[in-house]
Amino acid sequence: MINPQVFRQYDIRGVVGEEINAESYYLIGKGFGSYLRRRDLKTIALGGDARLTTPEMVMEEVDVSCEGNGYTHQAREVMEGIRAGRTESDIMPLDETLEIMGTLDALRALWGVRYPME
Repeated sequence: MINPQVFRQYDIRGVVGEEINAESYYLIGKGFGSYLRRRDLKTIALGGDARLTTPEMVMEEVDVSCEGNGYTHQAREVMEGIRAGRTESDIMPLDETLEIMGTLDALRALWGVRYPME
């Protein structure tokens, strides 16, 4: 979990190793990647300063391009599973899928949302 105090109006600031760490970098990057994908943006510029921790934060180039209609990763996982003879995904097992669907159904009921076929 990221300490919410590190987020500023214009910046993200915190003590490296205490308030900000490798997990923070990953989660912030994942969120930023999702933001970019929703806006169909494929190129960004990352900068750093002369602090000793800058190389730790900027470790790799990341491709944020998105293939297909947004289900490419799911389709790829299904095909890899079939080829491997698996009946269930290691990434998203059936039990987890059913649990998520149960939660979503409970939320829909609380909100009064109904699908046309119901």
